Order: sequence, then C-alpha cells, then structure tokens
Amino acid sequence: PSPATCLSYNIGGLRPHLGNILSLTYDFVLLQETGVTQAHEGSTSAICAQAGWNWQGGPALPPVKGRAPAGVAILSKRYLVQVHYDLPYWNQGRGIHCVCDWEGVPLHLLCIYGYDTKQLHAEQANARLQAEVFSSFCPLEADMAIIGGDWNQEAH
Repeated sequence: PSPATCLSYNIGGLRPHLGNILSLTYDFVLLQETGVTQAHEGSTSAICAQAGWNWQGGPALPPVKGRAPAGVAILSKRYLVQVHYDLPYWNQGRGIHCVCDWEGVPLHLLCIYGYDTKQLHAEQANARLQAEVFSSFCPLEADMAIIGGDWNQEAH
C-alpha cells in the first residue's frame, strides 16, 4: 500500500483550533488534550463530517485544578471503527484505537496521552499505561499500525 500521512498533536483544547485542524491535508490526525466532553462528542463529530473528516473521540478525563477536561481523538478522511478495551488506564481518557481500510489492508491507529511528568507517580502510571497498550494491542502480522500521541516521557 501507499504511504499514509499522519500528524500527532497535543492541541490543548480543540475548540479554538478546530478550523485549522479541519483544513489540514494529512490522512490522519491524532489529537491529545482535546477538551471534548461526552456531551460535545456529537456536535464535534458533525462539524468534522461537514468538512469531510471522520471523528472518533475517546472519553475525556475529568477536569483537574480548574483545567478543561483532556481526552484523545482520531480524525480520518476514511471511515473509522473504534476498538474498545476494558483496561483501567486506557478507559481514563488515555488512549483510543481505531481501524480503517487502507487500500485493502487493515490499518490500526492508536493515539496515546501519557500522564504529565509533574504528577506524583507519573513515571509508574506511564509505565502501566504503556504495558496495557503494548500487551493488549497486537495487530496481525499482515496488518499495519500507526501509533502516536503525547507519551509525556520528560518534563516540558
């Protein structure tokens, strides 16, 4: 199959940047810290669809210390199917996994949002999140994958 283009972006809130994101020409956009709550998933999906994008959002984390909720999402010009896991860290708004058809081959897309390194025990939490991701996600040998995100491995 031909190469796919992908951007992974910690957006720090989707609302002020949505117009710019929807004008991008990548095949896929992996977003972290979208700030899109479950109540706004439908309207966000509709806006994206009008611009020719398929939106799949993960559950947003609850706000911390007055900050907006975080959350992850994948945008695609192709139809996406979201894969759900019953994993403790994954289901805290830390990841999303979707699959699409890429020229007849399943393409897996994973977007990860690690724990901020300034948080207490972030290193251990990130290690557990990574272990969940890589032990639970094992595409078939014939499948392709794009894995991106903000892994929060160093302070910034």
